[in-house]
Parts: sequence; structure tokens; C-alpha cells
Amino acid sequence: MASSSEIVAAFKALKATGRLRGVIQAEYRCRRGCHLGTVFAVPAGPMFYTPSYRLSPTRNDLTSVESARAKNTLDGNRTWKERGFDLTDLAEWEGSAAVDVQCNHVEPLRLDPRAVVSKLGRPGSPSRGVLPDGS
Repeated sequence: MASSSEIVAAFKALKATGRLRGVIQAEYRCRRGCHLGTVFAVPAGPMFYTPSYRLSPTRNDLTSVESARAKNTLDGNRTWKERGFDLTDLAEWEGSAAVDVQCNHVEPLRLDPRAVVSKLGRPGSPSRGVLPDGS
């Protein structure tokens, strides 16, 4: 089981070496084009990377508490840290664990890792999703 920081580091290493494009299995964006997440293949299985994002003051206050902002943001307030999720590990929780994605245009969404895995493209030929997708 890889930690969030290990998954983020793997994503960044693949990107820095130009190998990321060949292992992407899925990409998600909001309807306005914000990057919500990328699934990429590694030998241990599919990993989900969510980039850092900044929320408006209003949305930030409505969707979080001060203690979480202090711990999980880059600036102590509105710029949320990037995260990584091991989809194989999350899928074993059979619906009780999820991947959370959001931006300033999308209410926080909880994606079932089993559904994400079932829709993956092959590495280098990713499926693409726009969220919320109405399903």
C-alpha cells in the first residue's frame, strides 16, 4: 500500500521524466476544464492523483473547518494540497472508501474506486471524464 505522498512523488517523477503520458489510464476535469484527477498505472496497480486546488473564500468556509485547513492546505487556508490514492487498496473497502475530488466549480464529489477502475482505459490511451457527469 503506497502512501499519498509516495503516489504524488511517483506522479511527479513520471511527469518530470516524460513518461507520464504513456501510463495515464483516465483523466477527470470539471465542466469548466479544471483538472480534478488523473489515474496512472504502476506495477502495484492504478493510482489516482488529485492536484492542488484553490477554493473561493465562501466555498472554502462552507466545505471545510479551520483545523482541516491548517493541516491540509499549502497556505493554511484556501490552497489544498495535492493527494494520491491507491485504487486497488480503496476498492477492497467495497464502497466504504472513496476518492474525493473538487474544484471551485464542483461540489466535493466522492468517486467509488470500483467504478473508476471499471472505466479505465489502457495505459497511454486514457478514458476521459467530465464531472459531475450526471450519473
